Amino acid sequence: MLLWSQKQKFIKAFLNSMLFVKRILRWLLLGSGLRISFYKSSVVGLYVGEAHIAFLADAIHCKHDSLPFTYLGMSLGANPKRTSTWKPVITRFYNSLTLWKGEMLSMAGRICLIKSVLNSPPLYYMSILLMPKGVARLLTSIQRRFLWAGVSKQRKICKIQ
Repeated sequence: MLLWSQKQKFIKAFLNSMLFVKRILRWLLLGSGLRISFYKSSVVGLYVGEAHIAFLADAIHCKHDSLPFTYLGMSLGANPKRTSTWKPVITRFYNSLTLWKGEMLSMAGRICLIKSVLNSPPLYYMSILLMPKGVARLLTSIQRRFLWAGVSKQRKICKIQ
């Protein structure tokens, strides 16, 4: 949960507000059958003191955190224009290619793999943040190398201009 108390408000940094949100989440859980692990959840405050955030987090039995923090493998609160922010996406991209043996796949199999598996994580992260052009070029070059060579780090000549 994000909290801040100056210009814009997501949730007011008051105990009553936090308890009200927790009550709403419990009603959602009862209606849907889902579960929320509050002890794994974090409270993040903007323009609010650390002591106050720690008090609110203890009151609703969850952790407190500060910006930047990692959410689904991406650093939120960090500068998205820096390449270092996108390092987890690039390494995940490389790691997913090393699992596949591209030399054993046909050209159609590699195209299918690129379209279905490799394009999904960057598209998800681009829905949250604007990807720098350098990172997009790097991911595209990795895809091209894999398509033509079957391996992410080996170079081969393209067969089509």
